[in-house]
Amino acid sequence: MTFQEFWRLIALIGGYPVADEREPFRALEEELAGREMEEITSFEDLLASALFRLDRRTYADLPTIDTGRSQSSDSFLYNRCAVVVAGEVAYESVLAGSRSFQDYTHSCLPSSERILYVAQRAHERKTGTPWEYVSAVDYETGSNESEW
Repeated sequence: MTFQEFWRLIALIGGYPVADEREPFRALEEELAGREMEEITSFEDLLASALFRLDRRTYADLPTIDTGRSQSSDSFLYNRCAVVVAGEVAYESVLAGSRSFQDYTHSCLPSSERILYVAQRAHERKTGTPWEYVSAVDYETGSNESEW
């Protein structure tokens, strides 16, 4: 799977999820479940890579836009997910510095955490077996050592 195809699939979410945190991700899960396993794992790898690229101290140190509080490790990961869910243009704009990462730290934004489980749910739907795949790219906070 190419990054171009990855972003086309991300667009199935429709940008920021609405208050219902499940429904916006359903179309993506269904689309992936209908594909070959290699594409499901490739999607997971590309998601991990996208999150890894956003794993930067300069973003993590930003306070939340509405409360001024620090981001926790978990909230920083979920805020990076929000940037990815917002789509390719938003993602590239944040990386280029033309849009602030802080725009995605508002505590009232719907959660984008569910993107982390899309490949797993697609795999389980397709095979009926548990997901055991682990991407070679670690996206946990602080993993991108060159940016910390």
